[in-house]
This record gives sequence, C-alpha cells and structure tokens, in this order.
Amino acid sequence: MIDLRKASAAVHARALRLESLRVGVSATLAIAGVLAAFVQIIMPPIAAMGALWALVLAVGVNPWVRGLAKRAATLQEMFDVELFGLPWNKTICGSTPARYECNRWTRKFSTRRGGVERLRDWYVDVGSIPQPYDILFCQLQNLAWDSRLRRRWARTVLALVIVWVGLGALVGYLASLTIKETLVSWYLPAMGAFLLGFDNYRGQLEIASERERLTQIVQAELDGARRPPLSKKESLRLSQVMREIQDAIFSTRKHTARVPDWFYRRFRGSDQRDFQLGADVLRGKLVGP
Repeated sequence: MIDLRKASAAVHARALRLESLRVGVSATLAIAGVLAAFVQIIMPPIAAMGALWALVLAVGVNPWVRGLAKRAATLQEMFDVELFGLPWNKTICGSTPARYECNRWTRKFSTRRGGVERLRDWYVDVGSIPQPYDILFCQLQNLAWDSRLRRRWARTVLALVIVWVGLGALVGYLASLTIKETLVSWYLPAMGAFLLGFDNYRGQLEIASERERLTQIVQAELDGARRPPLSKKESLRLSQVMREIQDAIFSTRKHTARVPDWFYRRFRGSDQRDFQLGADVLRGKLVGP
C-alpha cells in the first residue's frame, strides 16, 4: 500500500517539476519584458521568444503534463480501491497498471522532508467508525480538503495575474511607451505566463466546484448514517454510491491543474485537524463516546 502511494507521489512530483519548468520559463520571459520596456533594441527578440514559448506549451509541454496527471490519478486509484475494498472500474480507469510499472515509479520516490511519514497518514484516523461510513468519510476528506486547497490557490494565482497586468500598465506609463509598445514589450513576452495563470485559475475553480458538489452528496449520506447493522439492501446501495463517488474523484484527479507542494504543506496541519475533528464527531454519532 505504501509502495502504491510512493509511486503516485513520484509521478505527481514529476508533474510538479514540469510545472515548475513551465512557470519558471514563463516568468523569466515575463520579467524580460520589464527590461525590454526600457531597452527597446531587445524588444523584438524577447517578444518573439514569448510567442514561441506559448506555442511550445500548447503543442509539447501541456500534453506531457496531461499524461503525467492521468498516470498519477491511476496509481492513486489503485491505492484507494485496494484500501476501500472497491471493485476496479475498467470502463472509467482503463486496465490496471502492471505491478512492475508501479515499482519503477516507487523507486523514484524521494524520501526528503519526511515523505514516507506523510504517506502513512494520507487519510485521518477513522478507526472505530463502522464500515462503510469510514470509507465515505475518507472520500469526504479527499473531496472537501482538496476543494478547499484549490480555491485558496486559485485566489493566489488570480491575484498574481492581476498584479502583473497592473504592473505592465505602470511600467508602460513610466517608460513613456505607446499602447502598442507596451503590448509588445510587456504583455507579449508574458503570454505564456498569462496562459498558464488563467488556465490554472480556471482549472482550479472547475475542479473545486465539482468536488464541492460531490462533497454535498457524501455529506448527505453521512448525515443520514445509522448505527450498524445495516440491511443488505442499504449496504448494497452504499457500495454503489461509494463506487460512483470514486469514479468522480478519479475524473477530477486527471485534471492538469496542480497546487504546489509547498502551498499544500503550508495549510496541512490546520486542515488535518479540521478533518480529524469531523471524523471524531462521526465516530461519536455511530458508536457513542
């Protein structure tokens, strides 16, 4: 189980490094636009590089990122399915990756920053919560925690884009540039960064909205939870609900919009305490103090 999490984390880390490359090159070209605003002789080549980079992103880098996102989602799905005891949905997820393929990615996992310990606590403690409500709560945690994090990051990205747009207007004014010169020297080199920013912002909100919708469905099931034993009919119904929820989780995981790991770690402690409290409340409701 830990090896599956390591493999998924390794692919996710590869995707984040590629994302860092995308952002780094885009930011460098955007910053170069500041220099071009005052040294006009370098304006044409920087503008051309900005347009070329935007093309490289669309044709080469972005499809690569999508492939990594799908692979990470599939490996994480293997972990969840095995942990929750759910059937593998070949229609949605495709064929199960071979174990030797998983092992290849497991070897690439980095042990820096206490990574293994964090993987062991991937879900909060749901011990003593009777099945299937322990599984439903883990799905709730996955959905609600991620949507909360994505909305935070989306606001951060939007703020950065707005600041950069406003800064461009200010630089154009201070450098006494025409509107055309401002567009060529500032905004064209930053085209790749703008495209990344808006695509990330839109993607984060899209995923957050879908996950919030699913959160309401799972929360409704937990609000109506009854102490066991459950009837066979109710158990089958909840099994179907969990599989459908898991399918939707997999679909959102395949999206390329990423949240940086440092941003996740910044809020991890407080978020984890919030969801552990939720698990404790559910445990008290179903098994008593």
